[in-house]
Amino acid sequence: MLTDKELKTLNEQVYQVDPNYKSKSQKVYTNKADDELKERERNRIRIADNTLKVISVRNGKWGFQGMAVAPVKGGHVDYSQVTVVAAGTDPSQPIDLLEALDAATDIGSLQESSAEQFVQDIMENHPNWKITQLSGYSQSSYMLKVGAKFHIPTTVFNGWFQYGSLSKKEKEFMKSHSDWFINYRKKNDSVTVWNDFNSEFFNSEDYGTIVWLDGDSHDLADWKFDKSGMVKLPKSSAMTADRIKQSQTLLNVKFSQAMFRLKYLRANFFESGGGLSSSEKIYLDSAQALAIVSTARVEFNLALSKVMKLYQNGIKEQEKLWEETVREARELGDYLEDWEVYEALEEAGFTHEAIVDTPTQLYQHKIRQVKQTSEKFKSLEHEIKGKISELVARDKELAQQLKSS
Repeated sequence: MLTDKELKTLNEQVYQVDPNYKSKSQKVYTNKADDELKERERNRIRIADNTLKVISVRNGKWGFQGMAVAPVKGGHVDYSQVTVVAAGTDPSQPIDLLEALDAATDIGSLQESSAEQFVQDIMENHPNWKITQLSGYSQSSYMLKVGAKFHIPTTVFNGWFQYGSLSKKEKEFMKSHSDWFINYRKKNDSVTVWNDFNSEFFNSEDYGTIVWLDGDSHDLADWKFDKSGMVKLPKSSAMTADRIKQSQTLLNVKFSQAMFRLKYLRANFFESGGGLSSSEKIYLDSAQALAIVSTARVEFNLALSKVMKLYQNGIKEQEKLWEETVREARELGDYLEDWEVYEALEEAGFTHEAIVDTPTQLYQHKIRQVKQTSEKFKSLEHEIKGKISELVARDKELAQQLKSS
């Protein structure tokens, strides 16, 4: 499956399916064979170290543009990993602007029917192809609806999408498979604000698919990505409730993608040799264990953030209790010296050691314990990664299979 970063690039490129996009001098994408390409046409997209072949295009009704691509591995097109992307709003096209307005209502964009037909035609006309991902941007976030209809994982950016446009069956599927669908959105996006005021309170239920991130840009170029190609969360010294929710949503998506990848690899291994070799079985088991441990580690760290905040607040509350009690005691004994106030409090068992020092030591001990557990998760994750690397380094055949998958 393609990463978020690769999907972002495809969402930028898909407009060029339209021969009239921006400039007639710009090259356009086509699914023609190499020997049929004209001067202005191309059928491959290069993203970092990956080459994708354009295998189907659609310049359809209501201003719709769509493109299906598949990775090129070892000189061959891998039709078992097809990604379909639909173009967002082209401001230079009046029909696109009208459809963007439709997309803000529960009827949804009329382009969605064109996208649905495009995906359906691919599945019916090419039964040996497997569509593994859908993607869209802005108003073409109606791809979420297409994904829910055909049960295909979908990732969209700056989603101008009303979930009320989903059918009952689509809503049920999205609700039960929310980790298959993700809608990356900025809280203060000045474009999608007209869709639902950029607030979960004004939107129909999103079934946990929206990942709300800080920012006001609607530009695809402004999304940032981590080393794995996933949308990057901003660094923060404190884990707010929103950030924890975002982290958990992204974690579910990453885990789902990892499991989907393993399922695909297992199928490829079986097809290549009729069964699993010992190395292949060890690799799959180790990779699954790694995905589980990595997920558990992040989940634990999210919980750790909550616990740390709880303990830190506890320490502050104890210090506050001590200071307020001393202040009240001083007010009651206007003629007493400080040492006399403290002595009177000590006789009642109210000492700094009992109220602040001892609880603080307990909280700090608990913090050390959870940090040690976090380190154990990290160590186990590192150990599994090392074993996988050793296995791949020893088994050249396995390494070649992984490279071509």
